[in-house]
Amino acid sequence: MKSNQFDVLGATRSYWDFFIGYGLTISVSELLQAVIFWLLAGFAKTEPRRIRPLIAVFLVANLGFAILAWRYFFIPPLVGDLLITLALGLAYLKAGRGERAE
Repeated sequence: MKSNQFDVLGATRSYWDFFIGYGLTISVSELLQAVIFWLLAGFAKTEPRRIRPLIAVFLVANLGFAILAWRYFFIPPLVGDLLITLALGLAYLKAGRGERAE
């Protein structure tokens, strides 16, 4: 992967560069999701219905990640994505029932 180098828009890259770059991009994305979920957890207690669309977006995205992991990777990433998707599905259902009576 490192030995096959080629020109990409004026920069010399290898498959290894893309492999590492995409892996780090996924890591940063997962960290971003964790921080967003942590920040939204406070809103879930006070206004659960308002964060439901955000939960739905992350639910669909993580389901897509699970499908991609199943198709192109191996079991551990698939299991991780399925667990995240399950947790988001449960959060979505709970947020729908958590509306406060006014």
